[in-house]
Amino acid sequence: MQHKSASVGVEVKLANLEDLRKTKDQLDQTSPSFCLAKWKTATIHLFNGNTQSCHHVPSHAISDPNGGYGLHNTPQKIKQRQQMLSGQRPKGCEYCWKVERAGQFSDRVHKSQEDFAASSLPEVLKSKLGENIFPSYLELAFENACQFRCMYCSPTYSSRWQKEIDQYGPYPTLSSLFQTWQSRHKKPLPPAEQQKMIDAFWLWWPKLRQHLKVLRITGGEPFLSPHTFHLMEHLIREPQPHIDFGINTNMGFTPVKFEKFLSQIRDLQASVKKVSIFTSIDSVGKQAEYIRYGLNFSDFQKNIHKTLTMADGGFTLCFMVTVNALSLPGLKPLLQWIIELKKAYPQHQINVDLPYLRQPQYLSVQILSDDFKIWLIEAIDFMKAHIASLKNPGFTEAEVQKLQRILPFVAPSDLSKLKILLLRRDFTKMLTEYDRRKGCDFLSTFPEYRNFWQQSSVIKRPSF
Repeated sequence: MQHKSASVGVEVKLANLEDLRKTKDQLDQTSPSFCLAKWKTATIHLFNGNTQSCHHVPSHAISDPNGGYGLHNTPQKIKQRQQMLSGQRPKGCEYCWKVERAGQFSDRVHKSQEDFAASSLPEVLKSKLGENIFPSYLELAFENACQFRCMYCSPTYSSRWQKEIDQYGPYPTLSSLFQTWQSRHKKPLPPAEQQKMIDAFWLWWPKLRQHLKVLRITGGEPFLSPHTFHLMEHLIREPQPHIDFGINTNMGFTPVKFEKFLSQIRDLQASVKKVSIFTSIDSVGKQAEYIRYGLNFSDFQKNIHKTLTMADGGFTLCFMVTVNALSLPGLKPLLQWIIELKKAYPQHQINVDLPYLRQPQYLSVQILSDDFKIWLIEAIDFMKAHIASLKNPGFTEAEVQKLQRILPFVAPSDLSKLKILLLRRDFTKMLTEYDRRKGCDFLSTFPEYRNFWQQSSVIKRPSF
């Protein structure tokens, strides 16, 4: 389903539940575990020589760049493609299998429905294992340089986290993303090896760009890397009108960098099919700043308004809201602000993506008690009351479904009492140390969690 904004005629694709059902049926005709993303999407981290088929699965090392082809078509991906074609569920794709076991539409369906993937089904089936297949959707990270230390991020993707962990060591939890920081494949490669990865990408680029439908730059914070500006300038000099260009950014710019960002976005709009800006925010005010340490929420709002005001023509702005243990109280106010933006700037397409946090598990909604569901239910009800129509901006049915599917993961019944106890203890340990290292105060920032915190801090032997 599509409609056009009354002001400038920007086409907006509104995925509905019937579209999702049709896509799932089409995938299941090949196998019940078949996912086009395993062939046609890639996230490539050039700075540490890792790749993954989407952001939900663990990354793995690139064994041989092979003139660029090996940046995407690794032996591990080829093995997982074989599993999918035979109906097996690759272990690394547990994000989607968990959602599907709950009876919801997973991102296996959402991603396969996107334009860049849906039209590629004949090509994928013809390629079989796709040893030399080109991705049509590429997410590319040149560096891990970042000025933020978001609560659930890691030194792999943030140089500020890297500096903290190298200085203070891992957090005192039983299991942590930070514990594996010393493993080689998590750290940035030596400069010479990084350059080999970058050289392989540029060697691949002349053929790759012919097949790309979406090119999305990520990091770190991409605008802290000179490679980002080099690629954008390349696209401006040699336009690629068939490519949708996207970029992830935390919007935490200095004024000089922000002006350069706006200038590049305006120039790119004439060189590519579409420009999309993806920015992460999980709550509002001080709670948002606590979760995404380094964020100034007021400046973030100002930069959003300035971008929407200054950018010429229509482009897409997507808020990536990672639903985690601390984001529930701020969800509805955040969605209210997003609706206000949709109404104020109808010339742009403003979307919201709502993945749920999986790792570290002690910061996921799974650790919460049942009474926290009220915050999520209020946010879902708000979205349902503001469904997009031809006349009114709002949320799509697919966006509502993405938030609604998270409800079963709050206080789930499939986790043992002991597991919940250990995860909640890690929650308090992590945030106590987080406060100490960063000068924060969790309970004054999140008074809604006082009872939960007190209960989680008391270590008791569970009764079975």
